[in-house]
Amino acid sequence: MTGQTTPFRNKTTIVPTPYGPQQTEPGTKEPGDVGEQESPFLVPSAYPSPAQIVPQGHGIVYIPAPQTSQTLPSAAPPGDVRGNPVLIIDPAVSTPVSSPTIQAIVYLTTTGPGSWTVPANWTNTNKIECIGAGGGGAGKNSGSNKGGSGGGGGGYSKVTNLTLAPGSVNYAVGIGGAGGISTGVAGGDTWFNGLTLAASSVGAKGGSPGTAGSTGGAGGQSASGISGVYSGGKGGTTTITNMQSGGGGGGSAGLSGSGARGGDSEAQTTPSGGGGGGGGGGGSSGGSSFITSNGAAGGNNSSGAGGGAGAVASKSAAGTGTAGGGGGGGSGAVYENGANGGPGVEFDSSHGSGGGGGGSGMDGHTTTNTAGNGGLYGGGGGGVDRFSANNGGNGAQGIIVITYYHY
Repeated sequence: MTGQTTPFRNKTTIVPTPYGPQQTEPGTKEPGDVGEQESPFLVPSAYPSPAQIVPQGHGIVYIPAPQTSQTLPSAAPPGDVRGNPVLIIDPAVSTPVSSPTIQAIVYLTTTGPGSWTVPANWTNTNKIECIGAGGGGAGKNSGSNKGGSGGGGGGYSKVTNLTLAPGSVNYAVGIGGAGGISTGVAGGDTWFNGLTLAASSVGAKGGSPGTAGSTGGAGGQSASGISGVYSGGKGGTTTITNMQSGGGGGGSAGLSGSGARGGDSEAQTTPSGGGGGGGGGGGSSGGSSFITSNGAAGGNNSSGAGGGAGAVASKSAAGTGTAGGGGGGGSGAVYENGANGGPGVEFDSSHGSGGGGGGSGMDGHTTTNTAGNGGLYGGGGGGVDRFSANNGGNGAQGIIVITYYHY
């Protein structure tokens, strides 16, 4: 035989063609060869160019070009003299045939710190998204005839292709800020893969609380998060004397953009309507109640829908937000309560960035009015009017969404 053969065990496996035996000269068979026929072992780097390498599972199938000569030339690829190919599978140089395509989604919604076990089929084709919790709305400021401002919405952060070792990782889901009298409570931060926000791989800031007779709470800022993408919406304000109704809560940031601002309490009359809650990620701002006894409408979501209608004095209640829209503001007569923000729907039909709660209206004597709560996830709570003895609306909790692809 004129061709050169080189033993290459523990790297390649030669599978004889089904069309006939290998045509080789005697003396090349070594222990462990496949079948009864003698088969040469050739180093893959010696293969000539007229060949095709085709991915096959976790190996590589090497298909040499047909040989027309009756003898194998020097450095010829393995193949019989009839031109039938021999398949060589070389796991040592193999790569997967394609990227993983089976999607898995995990929602982490239990608030507070926790631990998540990395699944056995985890791959580096993934994304982890976080939404911070919404801030709580504020109550009255009787001394200056001002209502409470709305809480800010949570921010949104995302990281992709995160490498995780087998075992468990630490995380925390932000707790929604409670509404208060003079001031609400800040929304908690949400993060993944770390004991703190600063030490994590990805994390989103919670919204700041509303304050009585003041500017609304700031939304969770993307610049303050880890791998921050969008900021939450600011709560509606009640800064001017005789702004007596409540401001709307800010919407949460999400996949489609920043959270929208809650509507201000601009009515300086009695009775007066409350501000509408801001829409969730990429939505529109809540309406402001300017010299009217009707409540303002909540802002829409990123698709231009979902905002709750403002209450109409003595006629109809404020509408609850849907699909991430903000809640409507309460009116100044009979229907004073602000409505809740709508839960977001970007991830699926029940998970996404929430709208802000609507602020309560004021009729000048009722002390039981309530503001709307922020929508899941991350919506800020609305503020209450200056006559109400109730706390502002509650901010909504945060969420972590883990999406990965496996084989």
